[in-house]
Amino acid sequence: MTADTTVRDYLHGLALDSETIEAFLNALTRLSVHSLSGPDEEILCGITLLREKKAGTVASSSEAAQVMDEIQYDYNDGPCLSASREQNTVHVVDLHDESRWPAYAKEVAGRGVRSILAVPFILESGDRAALNLYSEKPDDFDAGDISKAQEYASQASQALSLSVRLSGHRDTRGGPESGDEDTDDH
Repeated sequence: MTADTTVRDYLHGLALDSETIEAFLNALTRLSVHSLSGPDEEILCGITLLREKKAGTVASSSEAAQVMDEIQYDYNDGPCLSASREQNTVHVVDLHDESRWPAYAKEVAGRGVRSILAVPFILESGDRAALNLYSEKPDDFDAGDISKAQEYASQASQALSLSVRLSGHRDTRGGPESGDEDTDDH
């Protein structure tokens, strides 16, 4: 991304150039980590997508980020699922003091995570999604970080909506993809 390219323009181009929703979302997590990490720490980033009442991590910056997201699915609740379902930003200052999801908080804190920021994407369809940021430091996300993540998710929402819509069209097309058909000329 060049200095004169906006995040929105970059993400729209990325959505159009990506072959799959997974490729787009993985690039989005890498961009999020690059944009939101501090100089002495790399945050973890995942994207939760709720589609047809099923939750899944559709992209992550690392295997550790994916694990943090997926732990929520075992409990069917947590900050990222709440942000997705309720369409509100969820900020966990310190998991050691968290009372909303006690079992989840204990398990994730036991893996070294102390603070979480989950920011919803605003999608045009009935699908829901959230950008999930994890830090090993308590109180790592200040008001400026929250504002930046919300603006980032807002700018990415339109591109994510487009990508989800395109993925939905690909999923409902049916039949083998072009070039994948079994042809028999005999």
